[in-house]
Amino acid sequence: MVEAARAGGEIALAHFRRGVEATLKPDGSPVTEADREAEEVIARTLGAACPEHGVLGEELGARGPSERRFIVDPIDGTRNFIRGIPLWATLVGLEEHGEVTAGVVYQPVTRDLHTARRGQGAFLNGEPLQVSRIAALEEATLVHATLGLLRREATGAPSSGSWTARGSSAVSATSSATPWWRRARARSRWRPG
Repeated sequence: MVEAARAGGEIALAHFRRGVEATLKPDGSPVTEADREAEEVIARTLGAACPEHGVLGEELGARGPSERRFIVDPIDGTRNFIRGIPLWATLVGLEEHGEVTAGVVYQPVTRDLHTARRGQGAFLNGEPLQVSRIAALEEATLVHATLGLLRREATGAPSSGSWTARGSSAVSATSSATPWWRRARARSRWRPG
């Protein structure tokens, strides 16, 4: 999965650096040639390593068996991607008998690699991650991928509710697991174009 995510991510990164044109899918979400090319490379890499597994891709659909299959989003955060905002990621998950058991989030711009396997923990670039001990939302730091698009959906009580963000949800989730000094260093390595 890691090799596939990196291969697809590098295809997407090449497109990101030179800029892309987007079209709209029937659901109104954007898609680019980079999405399709990256997903094809990911599916080919996974198929070579695990020919008995199927693939469910966001852009190219389902192929192969569904008992064990990889779920692929070649560019999570396409809106950021097409605008040149480096907050997007390549996602590959493993579904076994209807249950997601492993996942990879690869951020090509920063080269950060998040991996997880059910029962074996989660890792950032090979280093183990841990869950925060903060239990109350009002005491937590909330990270999201895009500015001004966070909304609160009230559930009745003034201090309760759920928070949603638009952009790359994978980058949002993994950014909160990455120490701020690593993110700052990673941002300084990024060069547009």
